[in-house]
Amino acid sequence: MEVATEDGLTIYGVVAHVQTAGIDPGSRAIMRGHGDVRDERIYQENPDLPLVLRTTFRALVLGFSDGHALFQFLPPRPPRLHYSVSICKPETVRGFAATGLDYLVAMLNASDLPADELLAANLRYTSAQMQDGGEFLQLAGRELAQLLRADYARLTSILRRGLAPTAIP
Repeated sequence: MEVATEDGLTIYGVVAHVQTAGIDPGSRAIMRGHGDVRDERIYQENPDLPLVLRTTFRALVLGFSDGHALFQFLPPRPPRLHYSVSICKPETVRGFAATGLDYLVAMLNASDLPADELLAANLRYTSAQMQDGGEFLQLAGRELAQLLRADYARLTSILRRGLAPTAIP
């Protein structure tokens, strides 16, 4: 994901948690739909849903661009609350990964997040965006082997899931 700010910074990160819940703290989201009523038709039959539900997400910030260069560490300031978030284009993902793999440390050290799952998903997604995804996976695997040299079980678990086949558009 990326967020562009008014002062020229673009902040990059991975979505780490998504939740849809009722706007009122005590309310619970209930799944709607039946038979052929799915997706957009649910909202057509229940026009109040957008007014009573809220989807929130948490992101792990991995780096930023100042318009001239990409950096794989925290930006000088966070984006403002109401800035739009968008999916990174494949060329942005390739450029970020080509800058280096320092961001893997931030993902490994993420607390209160499913860090290993995020890392494995990032390996699958990023390699799918690369011209030679196998080469990226080799580089990432070597980097992770260095970072996790004292935790072989964790390393193999991440790599096993990171190399799993996936269907990414």
